[in-house]
Amino acid sequence: MLDVHPHHHAATSWRDFFVHIATIVIGLLIAIALEQSVEAIHQHREAHQTRESLKREYTENRKCVSDEATLWKHGTAALQNNLLVLLYLQKHPGTAQDELPGTLYWAVSSMMFNHAAWNTAQETGAIKLLPERELAADTFLYQGLQRVEDASHDVWLAINDAEAFALTDPDPTHLSSSQLSNVIGLTQEALNRQVLLGEALINLGENPDLPLTVTRAELNAIRGRSDPLPASLSVAHAFTMARLKAAAPNPVIIRPDDAKR
Repeated sequence: MLDVHPHHHAATSWRDFFVHIATIVIGLLIAIALEQSVEAIHQHREAHQTRESLKREYTENRKCVSDEATLWKHGTAALQNNLLVLLYLQKHPGTAQDELPGTLYWAVSSMMFNHAAWNTAQETGAIKLLPERELAADTFLYQGLQRVEDASHDVWLAINDAEAFALTDPDPTHLSSSQLSNVIGLTQEALNRQVLLGEALINLGENPDLPLTVTRAELNAIRGRSDPLPASLSVAHAFTMARLKAAAPNPVIIRPDDAKR
């Protein structure tokens, strides 16, 4: 709030009048400049604090990414193990539980990252004080983290569905043929969700400052994709690639791993 106080006596000449006006204008300009300087200093301090908070949160999330990649590998192996045991039981009905090629192991975990600093910066508007390039990088990072969390939640639900039979009887050899087929289908769906989670981790791992998460080769192995293709499939593969090229002669994005198939 700016208070402008008039002279104690009226101007007696045009010169006094203009001096009076000039004094007021200069005073206003100084006040506005000071106010803007204070605001600029405040914004600079707020941007610095926001950047430091995001930096600390990034360090925490970086470690979480590495941990989650390890959990993904463990969870994938568990689902593959369960599918192997269940399929064996389907092919060899009547097998005793202690004669199965393994035990069922349902590794259930839900990936969670830290978003507090990012959410606060958005709520307060401080995020707008960051440089455009820095803001774009942070936005991409947190979107990637959210995709991993969402995919992880889907896996968690799918595994719980597959394991639900154990609530009444954990012994899979007691399942009827139809029940076993249903559990196998649910386990396959859980593994499919796990693959999608792996895709989200791969996309997140494209950030050069984050640790390596999941490799394309690991996902291809789960999907049964061979790279390179066997020589016996080269002619058939050429037909497929010709159809794809005819449909989209100049695709916008081709991943190197996909282009080799």
